[in-house]
Amino acid sequence: MLGLAAAYFLLALTYDLMVELPSNGKLASKPAFVDSLTLLVLLLAFVDVIFYTWILQSLVGTIGYLEHKHETNKLVLFRRFRAVLLFSVALSATWSLYSVAASSQGYYKEHWESAWSVNAAWEVRCLYLVPAEKCVRTCMTTWR
Repeated sequence: MLGLAAAYFLLALTYDLMVELPSNGKLASKPAFVDSLTLLVLLLAFVDVIFYTWILQSLVGTIGYLEHKHETNKLVLFRRFRAVLLFSVALSATWSLYSVAASSQGYYKEHWESAWSVNAAWEVRCLYLVPAEKCVRTCMTTWR
């Protein structure tokens, strides 16, 4: 999985450099640039799917283990985490569909002031995955 993390880092770095560098404004209208950017986004999405699948499979195993051991407090925490993660997947899919529809219809050419919202939503979605102090304390004290 370390190789997959490195691949994700390199893909994300390449994507950010291609999108954010000022000289790429001239390249944005060229079909080769658009094709390479599309391929890069598809590869990033594929790596995201692998990570989500891996995490959800591990959560299912952990939840089954906790049910077997009758660890109710931890079971509640892991079920909530699974719900938050599934909500994140649904939100990501919905936002992806919105941004594809808006950009394909030329919405951002006319309303360029709101184009930042697409990237901002991707950055903000990680904020609700931060664990609360009580959850960390509960997990750490019983697993030592």
